[in-house]
Amino acid sequence: MVAIVIKLLTIQRILKLTVMPREQQTPPNSSPKSTAPTIVGMTKLILLALSCIATSTYLYVALSRISFPFAVEWVEASTFIQVVQILKGKPIYTYPSFDFIPTIYTPFYYYIVALFAKFTQQIMFSMRFVSLLASITIFVMIYKICRQRGMSHESSFVAVGLFAASYGVVGYWFDIGRVDTLFLAFLLVGYVLAITQAKPDSLYGMLAGLTLFLSFATKQPALGVTPFIVGHLVVQKRWLKALWLSCSFLVAWTGFVFFMNITSDGWFWIYTFSIPSAHPILWETLFNFWTLYILPKFSLLLIIPIFSILILFLQRDMDGISNLLLFLLFFFLPMTLVSMVTISKQWGYLNGLLPIVAALAINGAESYDNIISTTLRPTRYRIVNHLLSIIPTMALMLQFLNLSYNMQNQIPSKTSWEAGYRTLATLQTLEGRIFIPTSPYLLYMINEQTHFHASSLGDIELAMKRSPTLKDMMEGYVANIRSYISSRNIKVAILPEAKWFDYAFNAERGYHCESLSSEYRALTTLTGAVSYQDRICYYTEDSAK
Repeated sequence: MVAIVIKLLTIQRILKLTVMPREQQTPPNSSPKSTAPTIVGMTKLILLALSCIATSTYLYVALSRISFPFAVEWVEASTFIQVVQILKGKPIYTYPSFDFIPTIYTPFYYYIVALFAKFTQQIMFSMRFVSLLASITIFVMIYKICRQRGMSHESSFVAVGLFAASYGVVGYWFDIGRVDTLFLAFLLVGYVLAITQAKPDSLYGMLAGLTLFLSFATKQPALGVTPFIVGHLVVQKRWLKALWLSCSFLVAWTGFVFFMNITSDGWFWIYTFSIPSAHPILWETLFNFWTLYILPKFSLLLIIPIFSILILFLQRDMDGISNLLLFLLFFFLPMTLVSMVTISKQWGYLNGLLPIVAALAINGAESYDNIISTTLRPTRYRIVNHLLSIIPTMALMLQFLNLSYNMQNQIPSKTSWEAGYRTLATLQTLEGRIFIPTSPYLLYMINEQTHFHASSLGDIELAMKRSPTLKDMMEGYVANIRSYISSRNIKVAILPEAKWFDYAFNAERGYHCESLSSEYRALTTLTGAVSYQDRICYYTEDSAK
């Protein structure tokens, strides 16, 4: 019995080990020949190498397709048409018509791209160039956030690497011509300006508010994240900075919305708020968000923080616990909510994961940093200390491997280039009004009149099903668009694999259709919903008879 009690006391002593920073502990009798520190150092180097590989691989893919003049994701074509509208000096929020339908996003990205396109004379290149710059900004801001949170240079770079490695998980979205990357870049810059200890608070608070407004002006979800950032400052009793951030954001937001509504006769609000809010949420996707999207790819980034939290409690590090809770409540939570709502909307896609992936990368790297910078005492349990360093490092290595992807699938091949130029050559031989519902940008490339993008019409029709008010407002406009499509004014239609417009272009209505993909590979997107030009339909008087 006495032996059992002694054994239990020994186990209890081990479990109640206190935690202290490694630099405050001098390990007695440490052997210079010990290989454990060498192993720990090697694993850290491997982790840094993986971060370099992940970042370099993304940049290689982005640079390999930045000059590809055709859409790598089907809604890039819609972005292209918005920029064309700006370059022509026309409003981008107006009533829907066959010639043009606005998107459901705020406009700042489109204007930035149009500015670059004026100099480069290449719209698609400018779209991707802006997104590439935004993605690099995100990398820098993730590093800055980590450093501001007290992490080492190495761990901060690991956070960048983890985010870069998630390129495939988020649908290869960092560099494509869509609003998401620029939205996240502004959001993170605003967060960095908000949490920095640099003075004066009034200046940095104002800059943070204006930057967060630019994030909203790029994509609306920033409106939901900003109150959390203000809450972070309030909890820290940084009243002046919270006030300046709130006031600058609200003044800019109010003036912007008022101006856009006045100049668009109210269409701005309809497209950017009324229509998106009418889109249904797929509740099954929302409830299964973690099991569908997060656990299969980021399970290790969720496990490592658990060990970090245990160490903080063992260490009784109240400052560390408080700092972690602030991060989870005022950054991780809103970023998670934005991702959950975005991806759970009907037609939501993997790009919705961008905010939560950024938060996971920061939190995972910080947890790793916390673990490897502590040791347990007494020092005769030195093997435990080394394991605390090696195990999280190995876990992050496995995490990188779990995020791996085949980059060749995302680089346009010679066949893709040939398919694009072959399509343009075909278009240049055609006469009459041409309709390409998923790729109207191709018409701009041959100096023909463009028209609406199918995704924009789909956004309106989806909202009409859910909102009687929008149905009453939009029914006439949509009927006119459908009527024009069916009017036989369109002499040639190049249709996608989807059968969205087969009601208008078929043999019974005088159209003769031929395959575009039987002899040669069709022009096909590389990411997102797979879309390609499947067939061409000609209208002839003889066929109509």
